[in-house]
Amino acid sequence: MRIIVCTRNDLKGNIALNHFLSEAVVATHQVAVILSDKMSLAEQTIPELILYEFLEHDLPMTYFKALDSATLLSPNRQTYYTFQQLAQRYRISISLHGNINTPEMLALLHEFQPDLILSCRYDYIFKPTAIQIPRLGILNIHPGVLPMYRGVLSPLQALLNNDQRLGVTVHWINAGIDTGNILNILYLDQDAKKSVFDYYIALYQLGIQYVLELLPHLKEKGNLPMGTPQGEGHYYSYPPKEEFANFAAKGISLVHLSRYLDYLSAYSPT
Repeated sequence: MRIIVCTRNDLKGNIALNHFLSEAVVATHQVAVILSDKMSLAEQTIPELILYEFLEHDLPMTYFKALDSATLLSPNRQTYYTFQQLAQRYRISISLHGNINTPEMLALLHEFQPDLILSCRYDYIFKPTAIQIPRLGILNIHPGVLPMYRGVLSPLQALLNNDQRLGVTVHWINAGIDTGNILNILYLDQDAKKSVFDYYIALYQLGIQYVLELLPHLKEKGNLPMGTPQGEGHYYSYPPKEEFANFAAKGISLVHLSRYLDYLSAYSPT
């Protein structure tokens, strides 16, 4: 199949892409990757989110540039590879673009003629003109249980609601926001040692593993698993600024710096 993976140009998106790509995947499918790089107003104005955005995007992207400019791809095994290293390692196109719904991007999609688009941590909402392009459709990996956790920061919202399990939903994309038919929901038990950042990493990995198992069965449109329609749910936007100051008192951490450094160290050759 011809697969386009849409993800974000940040640490979470990169780790997710590392879990998806393998020699087996690129040997079986023709893969291209489209990156987004959009910031919300909340990520530019709320102090806690400014720091969070720095850790998930600004710092690792600077680190990646240093790694890419300082060394060639090491023959030694790494746990994770930068975007440039992934492109080199698997001989695939990985490129940063703006809104996928622009005429220029739609033309690019038509040129690639994808059978499937996989969206995982992509910044833009796919409009009908983009949804109609891939032969089989667009799959999304959403780091929350749908339909109850539509929108942003789903792991954080689940922790605020004292959920004992956090989930990731693999679903087809339709014209709504997080409203398409559900193929599967996979769960993790709540763990007091995990930060919101950790949950994102783990939930995306769960969803990607399911998609990898699903790929051999996604061949003909007439035989596609249609999934289960969603019922009524809840859409979450960013919590108000004053709410972020209360997270620590509730035992919620956006990121554990020691664990965060472990993620960065995984890019060092072994």
